[in-house]
Amino acid sequence: MKVHLRRILLLLLLAGFNAFLSQRAWAQVPPVPSGLTATPGNGVVTLQWNPSSGATLYRIERSTSQSSGYSLVTEYAGTSITNAGLNNGTTYWFRVRASNSSGNSAYCTPVSAMPRIPAPVNLQAQPGI
Repeated sequence: MKVHLRRILLLLLLAGFNAFLSQRAWAQVPPVPSGLTATPGNGVVTLQWNPSSGATLYRIERSTSQSSGYSLVTEYAGTSITNAGLNNGTTYWFRVRASNSSGNSAYCTPVSAMPRIPAPVNLQAQPGI
């Protein structure tokens, strides 16, 4: 009786493990996000990218160097975000990667933008003395 019960428990355990493995085999890490653009504004940079199939979240990182020093800006479910509180005249580099329950994609190619104070509009010259 004990041997028979052990066999049943072992079969149930193996069946559950096989079901777990088959579910994991179908899930895939999302591809690298494409089309990342960075549009500067006054103390802000607006980022946009194309959706990555199967992604549930995007990790956005920023640096003042293209090759190193990236830190997390946010993790976000959308494909457009404005990063505020930046210094005008400083070049910022941004990169994005896609994530889901299976893992993370590689980072996309970084893009840069330099926030600036907008140029004045409708200026008129007045004759001086």
